[in-house]
Amino acid sequence: MEQSEWRQLSVSKSHADRRILRSRVYAIGSRDDIGWDGKFIDNVDERKKKKLEMIRHLQSLELFDWFAPNCEHKSDSPESYHDLEIRVTRQGTQEAVEELYQSMQNEPKLIAWLNFAASHNVCGSYSVDFGGSQEEEVATNCDGAVLLGTIGEFVETGLKSWIRGRWVTYKMGMHIPPGGNYWAITKFVTGPFHVDCGMIATAFTDFRLYIPIFHPYSERNYFYSLMGNVKNQEEIEKRCMIDIEGVLKTCLTKQVHTLVAGASGCGAFRHNPYVEAKLWRTCLEKKEYRGGSLQQVVFAVLDNEDSDNWIAFRNEFGTLEKNTNEM
Repeated sequence: MEQSEWRQLSVSKSHADRRILRSRVYAIGSRDDIGWDGKFIDNVDERKKKKLEMIRHLQSLELFDWFAPNCEHKSDSPESYHDLEIRVTRQGTQEAVEELYQSMQNEPKLIAWLNFAASHNVCGSYSVDFGGSQEEEVATNCDGAVLLGTIGEFVETGLKSWIRGRWVTYKMGMHIPPGGNYWAITKFVTGPFHVDCGMIATAFTDFRLYIPIFHPYSERNYFYSLMGNVKNQEEIEKRCMIDIEGVLKTCLTKQVHTLVAGASGCGAFRHNPYVEAKLWRTCLEKKEYRGGSLQQVVFAVLDNEDSDNWIAFRNEFGTLEKNTNEM
């Protein structure tokens, strides 16, 4: 299958098309006899090369729990501070990453993107038979789902994950603590060229109504009344900022140059996008995040021009003239 055909499946509204793409990309990320281009590898040396790269990706997987008592992870205090370049674009996450990657080829810098996991579970609804958001669909275009297996092991046929006492292909859920996230190096494989970049799988606060199995980790009851009224706006903002700051701390620790984010918990997790955009600005203006490696933050908001997500982030971080469809 040609790369252009892969991309068509990626943006298709057909559930069947997406299932085809997901299964194919998962095979690429988990088998050493299938190249990153989706073609079978006959050469033994090439298989070893692919396997070593898969192992490096797997070994990069790390869980950060920034707000746990006696947190072992530390983000170093920078010696100098600088302004951050913050931009908003009406592109998908993958397109934004690819464009940034092309612009940095003469001077490679680490790009990281946010994979918004649903309800404190990695890969969001990627691993089940329904749903899916912009970020979760993007995750199907890289080897991220394989990397987020609880315990990975290389066997003769490739990479498997050990979960709940049995070998499985798709993981149904792995808890991410508030303010925590998973880091891994991933490779996008469905675009016009392959992109190696960092992935931060994070679970922004879920304010949806609690529904067993479907929304098991909802925190709505802590912050909203039965009638849907906010109990304490200050507490809600404090809770949401923990997630945002956790992402920024991971960026500094992993020496990320450019972070590509979406509209975080807006819409899908019942967040107010105007509040969310304001909280991102509040966090990004903190001195501790304006030092070190992080130089640029790009909000890739793939939504209509009249959507609250787009309007909120455009108004908070730029003007109509400055933030168009182009980077």
